[in-house]
Amino acid sequence: MKEYRKSIGVSQAELAEGICTQAFLSLIEKGDSYPSIDIAYWLSSRLGINIDYLMESSFDNNHDYYLEVEEQLREASTSRSYESLQQIINTEINNYVFQKGYKRKLLLWHQGIVDFFYYKNLNKALHTLDVALNLEGKNTKAYKMNLEIMICKGNIYVDTGDYKTAINIYEEVSDILLLQENYTDIYLHIRLLYNLARTHMLLNQYELSIQYCEKAIKMCHKNYIFYALGDCYIILGLNLQKSEKIAEAKDEFNNGLIAYKLQKNISGIHQTTLKLSELESYLPN
Repeated sequence: MKEYRKSIGVSQAELAEGICTQAFLSLIEKGDSYPSIDIAYWLSSRLGINIDYLMESSFDNNHDYYLEVEEQLREASTSRSYESLQQIINTEINNYVFQKGYKRKLLLWHQGIVDFFYYKNLNKALHTLDVALNLEGKNTKAYKMNLEIMICKGNIYVDTGDYKTAINIYEEVSDILLLQENYTDIYLHIRLLYNLARTHMLLNQYELSIQYCEKAIKMCHKNYIFYALGDCYIILGLNLQKSEKIAEAKDEFNNGLIAYKLQKNISGIHQTTLKLSELESYLPN
């Protein structure tokens, strides 16, 4: 064995590490062990594979079905088709696939959305989201989902006018992300920055809101992401308009319009075009 290691250039430490890696993977496959986030990231980097693939698709025969339902839920939520969202939840709520862990968490999260935006029941929505947050989850999917649920709670508080509670929740998410250096979900970071910007704007804290907008926009450009880019430009424009910087506001609305056109966001294009027409009356001839 010693000569074999020497011939392929593998040290004793490297061999031991490889054996430990394979042994740990075997335990995961059998369901006898669940890696922490740090160990999962280490394993995925050593093996050169996506961490979600490591944690889910390799060991879960129902993963593809879960992904299909998750996509349906997200599409219905994004389009605000709350009746469709409730129908999907009703179909899956008793499905054995969605009885525990992050999969159950997914259904409860979207049920909370329906409870608030469709049934207009604030207390029930917050309770449902808290139940979802308290469900155990031992992988990155559950970790990310908890942060998304927290942002969702913040958004609900914004819609009820409780801006300070919303900001406290957003800042808690921000603090959690700062502690997790290996967690690099750019989309979640951008969503958080956008919501902080929007809420500070509603509190008439325009300069602070502008700072969050600029951070989000910079992150979008740096990572070639159009997600929320148009929305961030619009919030930036609104801040400038409220600060009576009309010409600068118009520039940012135009940037938002370009982003919406690239995304083929019809609603965004329509609303921004109306906003630009409104601004024309503020500008000198």
